[in-house]
Amino acid sequence: MPKHAYDEHYGALSIFPFNFSWISLLVMPFLLYIKDKETLKYINGVCYYLVYSPLSLLILAIFVVVNLILLPFAYLKTVLHKTLLATRYNSSSYLKHLFIYIVMGIPFLLCAQFSDAYRFMVHTYDTKPRQ
Repeated sequence: MPKHAYDEHYGALSIFPFNFSWISLLVMPFLLYIKDKETLKYINGVCYYLVYSPLSLLILAIFVVVNLILLPFAYLKTVLHKTLLATRYNSSSYLKHLFIYIVMGIPFLLCAQFSDAYRFMVHTYDTKPRQ
């Protein structure tokens, strides 16, 4: 919710989705009686990871599967585009780029899956306030 800002000490009370909101009732007594800020941050972080890990892993799996399904289409479209550029400009550098992509395009696209998955997970669990 936009009107609720994530609080690093008490955010566990407001971050839960509707079907997990009962967990905040279990956590609330501990959060009210603990005065140590580092312990509050730790409990808050554990609650955050427990609730959002299954959902983010499911979304990540769907993302990777869809990307792998679309990978051949992206490869063929790029080969076609590079072929059109090479024929249009009749340059040896375009032919070299086309050849390199034909040989290394699929490994490059597969490697991009790992960096995309990493960025997704890092940004999913980033709790720094946005402006």
